Amino acid sequence: MALASLSADVTDLAAELGTLCAMRAPWQAALVSRIGACAAALWPGQVGTMAVFGSVAAGLALPESDIDLAITLIPAMAARAGATDAATLPAAAQCVAHLANAICAQGWAGDVTPVERAAVPCLRMAVPLVVPPAPNDGEDGDGDGDGDGDGGGWGDGGGTVARARMCDGFRLLADVSFTHGCAHCGEEATRIALELQAELPVLRPIALVLRQCLARHGVVGGNGGGLSAHALMLICATILRAGTVSYTHLTLPTKRIV
Repeated sequence: MALASLSADVTDLAAELGTLCAMRAPWQAALVSRIGACAAALWPGQVGTMAVFGSVAAGLALPESDIDLAITLIPAMAARAGATDAATLPAAAQCVAHLANAICAQGWAGDVTPVERAAVPCLRMAVPLVVPPAPNDGEDGDGDGDGDGDGGGWGDGGGTVARARMCDGFRLLADVSFTHGCAHCGEEATRIALELQAELPVLRPIALVLRQCLARHGVVGGNGGGLSAHALMLICATILRAGTVSYTHLTLPTKRIV
């Protein structure tokens, strides 16, 4: 009986965390779009792909999780994307510096910090989540009724804006990196995470609830010296594969993780 109650609590909390993340999704999509527009202006016609990876893409994000965005430039761009001192900075780091300058010049971002000298150079951003003045459900969120929600906020209008009001005061966090010139494996890690979740259906709710518990104690997040979502998921998957585990009427077979 106690295990059944615990299982229900884990499932319910995981569902609630997913709902909170979904509320912020329109703002996150808008942020990704703005970053993409900046990149396209810097390197016209030479931005190959932009892919969201990490906890958001793998379904392991907390409401305050950052968006991991990987930008792929075509090979010709890698040679001429940056600063004059190409001998000391790899192309990816130069691109990070250029993108940081372009975003800062536009003035819409909050904290913009380029991390150029890292194994995978990235641009870390913290943008205030702005909720427009309370609209009625069905309005576009900017009061002009045109459906574009562009009245200075990040909302897509309608019920989403009203529900997301509880997120007011939060920041949208993003880590932007480039895939060339460094050992970037973010998309591959996301693929592994999704495959493990397909194999072990109970993995996501367990890992998500454990992430929330760790976050409350300040030990979540690989960038800050804590435990990343991917590492936590691998630990949980290893334990689940170590033996038969019964959880909410689901029996998992004994199997080793390699």
